[in-house]
Amino acid sequence: MIEAIINGVTAGAIGVFGVLIGGILTYRLGLKAEKSLIRTKIRIEKIQQTQHSLLEAARDFGKLHLKLSEYEYEKIDHKSYCEISDETQDRFTKTIRSIRVNEVIIKDYGEQIEQLFDDYSVLCNMQYDRYYNPNNNKRRYSDEELTFEIIDSKFQAFIMSVIRIQKSLDLEIEKELK
Repeated sequence: MIEAIINGVTAGAIGVFGVLIGGILTYRLGLKAEKSLIRTKIRIEKIQQTQHSLLEAARDFGKLHLKLSEYEYEKIDHKSYCEISDETQDRFTKTIRSIRVNEVIIKDYGEQIEQLFDDYSVLCNMQYDRYYNPNNNKRRYSDEELTFEIIDSKFQAFIMSVIRIQKSLDLEIEKELK
């Protein structure tokens, strides 16, 4: 009889011990999976925020490009052009900050984004030298470099670069979802 009691207690203890170990393992595996899902969710959200910022920048620069053409062909005055240029540059400065916040997540695209920021700087300087303050003695570019056609092509290249980066980020999201 004592042997039956010992066997019963032992079987019960082994059962409880097995349930405890199973519960702990399930908890740890569930926690690990949950952490992985949260990381993926945050990564996708940050990529989408960056995409949104880039597309807003492309839209703003598309509008500025249109205003540049209108100014070149004398459809708007200098003041109107300068106002839209200043507004666009202010918004893009905010865009740069919002993208910089997400650099940890999009570090694989750091080189492309830095090139985009460099292109932006060149584009702004060219606009400034040709349109904003054409009589400046400290110009960064020669008259041959400041033709409407060259600046126009820089605008188009800038917008296309934004779109290329945005599409690359789309592929990154697809990879995250697989």
